[in-house]
Amino acid sequence: MEITDIKVQVNEYRESFKKADVSIVLDDALVLTELEIIKGQLGLFVSYPSYKNKITNIIYFKSTALRKKIQNAILKEYVKVLSYIPARN
Repeated sequence: MEITDIKVQVNEYRESFKKADVSIVLDDALVLTELEIIKGQLGLFVSYPSYKNKITNIIYFKSTALRKKIQNAILKEYVKVLSYIPARN
């Protein structure tokens, strides 16, 4: 699967643990929405949609390599988007 588009919307509250909302397109055919970039104790990670009031994820990866590829691409795009946003005083 190839990543054909990533959209990152940075959270305006920079002190929040939720850093951005993300949508991603795979193979110009599959759109994954409601992904989030979260700042955890070990750094940034991508959180995938889950059922409300449950810990059960809606999206599962059979391939660890694909999960890592997607996460790395999303975090790279997040850093790129941040570089265009002026720092607040």
